[in-house]
Amino acid sequence: MRVCLWFLLLTCPATPAAKVPITHEILWMMKRVSSPIVSPDGKWVVFTLTEPSYTEGEQSTDLWIVAADGSSKPRRLTSTKSAESGAAWSPDSRRIAFSTRREGDEVAQIYLLDVVGGGEAMRVTSLSTGALAPQFSPNGQNLLFASRVYPGTLTDEENKKKAAEHKTRKYKARVYEAFPIRNWDRWLDEMQTHLFVQPMDKPGAGAKDLLAGSNLVAEKGYGGVTGPGHDDLMPAWAPDSQSIVFTASINRNAGAYSGTVTHLYQVPLSGREPKRFTKGN
Repeated sequence: MRVCLWFLLLTCPATPAAKVPITHEILWMMKRVSSPIVSPDGKWVVFTLTEPSYTEGEQSTDLWIVAADGSSKPRRLTSTKSAESGAAWSPDSRRIAFSTRREGDEVAQIYLLDVVGGGEAMRVTSLSTGALAPQFSPNGQNLLFASRVYPGTLTDEENKKKAAEHKTRKYKARVYEAFPIRNWDRWLDEMQTHLFVQPMDKPGAGAKDLLAGSNLVAEKGYGGVTGPGHDDLMPAWAPDSQSIVFTASINRNAGAYSGTVTHLYQVPLSGREPKRFTKGN
């Protein structure tokens, strides 16, 4: 109900206007509120506001914040050309992490914004393969996120090398050796979704790939839940902040002729082989 009220406040005029027929233009140009995230202390809500445009490149999607009790008007937190996504609160309700591509970024990275102290957002990742869907650990010491990497790579340098090799190919044909090859309106590629952890006390240090070199990601049928943009491993922190539980499949390559199965896995912060703790179909 609150989301609906924010939408009305942000899009409707203060005084009644003459009745007009609803047109495609009116519907399309309505500002759109989505993805509300309540702060752990229950005082604030961060949400995404999309301002549409018929002109390519002029639509904007920014983060806004509003008091959860409605005692203040919503205010804008970001104002950039690239959209922000995946906003997540820190346990102390002081900061939010989100994914976006800002000036100088070739791909989306994770940024931190101090909503209490103010100031500019600070970039905390620098992976060549990008970073998505951040999550603070319960103790606030680490930041979990996802990135799509090349199979068999162990470091970001190896991913950069693979990307360079792809750019120098003299052909653009798509080569598939396994299923699936497509998800609705997009072709799938060889990239795999892995989970990374970035220490919050060492923003300059490289993030750790928790799944690199594991037997799990070496499976030909490895993958997460296929979504509109990328495979989602649906990760969640354990309450003690020492491990992550996630969802994955090791037989999705059999989907053309058989049912595929997802299981729950747990991986410690040390990055050892993930442990599967569900069975059956």
